[in-house]
Amino acid sequence: MIETEINYSVNDLREFIRKEQIINKVFFQELQLSNYSQLLLLLNFEEILNNFVKDIFFYILSKIFRQLSRIIELYGKLTNDKTLFLLAVRNIDETSNFEDWIKIKLEELIIQKLIKRQGELTIVFNAINQVFLVNGFILSRLTDIPLKESISELRNENSYVYEDVTQLKLQADLISPSSYCLAFDLLKRFQNFEKIRKYKVQKHLESEEKEKEVKQKIIRERQEKSTFNWIERRITSSLMGITRPGINPNQFYWQEKDTKIATDNIKLHSELNDNPFEKFYEFFQFAIQKIKDLVSEIKLPDPAKIRNNLELIISDIMIKRLNHPPNKDDMGSMLDGERYEISKHIAIQIGQSLDKALYFKFKKKTRPN
Repeated sequence: MIETEINYSVNDLREFIRKEQIINKVFFQELQLSNYSQLLLLLNFEEILNNFVKDIFFYILSKIFRQLSRIIELYGKLTNDKTLFLLAVRNIDETSNFEDWIKIKLEELIIQKLIKRQGELTIVFNAINQVFLVNGFILSRLTDIPLKESISELRNENSYVYEDVTQLKLQADLISPSSYCLAFDLLKRFQNFEKIRKYKVQKHLESEEKEKEVKQKIIRERQEKSTFNWIERRITSSLMGITRPGINPNQFYWQEKDTKIATDNIKLHSELNDNPFEKFYEFFQFAIQKIKDLVSEIKLPDPAKIRNNLELIISDIMIKRLNHPPNKDDMGSMLDGERYEISKHIAIQIGQSLDKALYFKFKKKTRPN
């Protein structure tokens, strides 16, 4: 009847009773537990202890993260402040002496903003007695230097507060982390940092500009050399080759293709600087002088004649557009098509001078002694 009533066999019931006796003996008699709740607590002790550890860990971690978030928030605020300070400092530097009140007002606004940040950092860092930590953090952000260096600078370098009086360092025990004099000191250090930075940037730009000028000069010299290369080879090879025995002289005379190549080289040469007239003259003079060096007996235009010829060529071409003889400013604004036409006229005259020299050398070679 009992088995049927409780739905357990006698053996199972006997086993349960045996286990109860063991539990009572071990836990209640030997360990002196008073109830089963204590037993359950003992059995789950490790899990409960782990939960305690986790709760404590996350509680401490949340406090750390909360503090970090406050610091990061102030870091961001100082970053935004730095942008505003930069604009204000530039306006201070650009303001004339007649508007000193503007400088004073801008400086005052910056100082008030710095005092506000000092107060916030003092609370976040719990640093009511740590002058250099609070203001070093601000200086570090404004000047992009490590925190240790900024703290060392405030501690060991002379303060701008006493700049016009004497050379003194800041005394941490005499001032509060949040104070007008420290904000003024930070402002002056920031202004000095900006002056040095601007000077370095200016020097760097000047250095880059000089390097650029040197590179441009080298490129220009190479371009000049390259524009002279073809005409020099053409003149030299023609005047040297026409004296060879059995050579047909016609192959050395100036051709239409020579005019085109020379025109392109002269035009390119004229674009090497902002004074096309001098570059045209330079190329013209170089070619004529090269012919003279190889055939000194013939009469060719001297530099003055070359310059006059060039002035006439340029004037005839540009007057069509300007309706008046070109002046120096007009020369500088010469159109691309005008450059090409001038170059072509110069190329033709160089070809005529070269043909004259070739004819002279060929006749001299065939003339009987």
